[in-house]
Amino acid sequence: MTLPKIGKPATRALNSQGIYTLEDVSQYTKSSLMEMHGVGPKAISILEQALFQHQLHFKTEVHSSLPFLLTGDVPCNHAPKRQQMIDFIVATAALDIELLRSLVTTEFIWSVPGHFDIYGPQILIQELSNHYKEIASLNIQSIITHGYFGSMHGSQILKTGKEIHFAHFFEFENHKKDAKLSKVTSYIVVG
Repeated sequence: MTLPKIGKPATRALNSQGIYTLEDVSQYTKSSLMEMHGVGPKAISILEQALFQHQLHFKTEVHSSLPFLLTGDVPCNHAPKRQQMIDFIVATAALDIELLRSLVTTEFIWSVPGHFDIYGPQILIQELSNHYKEIASLNIQSIITHGYFGSMHGSQILKTGKEIHFAHFFEFENHKKDAKLSKVTSYIVVG
């Protein structure tokens, strides 16, 4: 997908950095593009609209210490349950056992309908360890929370190149902001 019309100075600035397509743009953060001489707020706005129309987005790095790239709908930390959902998916992808234990109840259930139900954090950790695959990137498309519930969908790319799409539905133990996860129901499609 070629770059939209963003003005000659902005186009020259991007081209001088080897950025010729929207796919190239999606590899950069907004702030890193804004630092390029010739790329201003108007060009960024046009690029953002074009990225959205093609189901792409600017690169977002929240957890820079992760062994994979984390992008997507992750920068807003105003909702504690939203952050817990992000932490859960990151902890499962990075196999962060301590973080997982801190996020789930002792009666935690992970259900993948038609495949398995896992009961308790210890069995969850054991199963994740037994089936661990290194990932290259994790992209969270959207997150929604309300009361006891939340949902998230996105994709991850394994280091082998295989893409996995997911939708997770979260249930919290109560409505409080520090509530732990009591159940996650996941739907997974391997591409």
